[in-house]
Amino acid sequence: MKRYIFATIFTICIASCICSCENIDELPPIKESTSGKSYKLPDPQLMNAADHAAFEAIRAEYKAATD
Repeated sequence: MKRYIFATIFTICIASCICSCENIDELPPIKESTSGKSYKLPDPQLMNAADHAAFEAIRAEYKAATD
């Protein structure tokens, strides 16, 4: 009896794995833009001394909290 139950459960698991993996959409469908415009990210800018100092302070605080 245990062998029958185990075989049934195993068969159901294998069947569900096979059936669930058939139609995988890795990417969402692409919709055409109605406005005809595309978005452009702004060009990157180098950090100045103040921005770099603020970044280093945040990095030091994070490092101190995680060590």
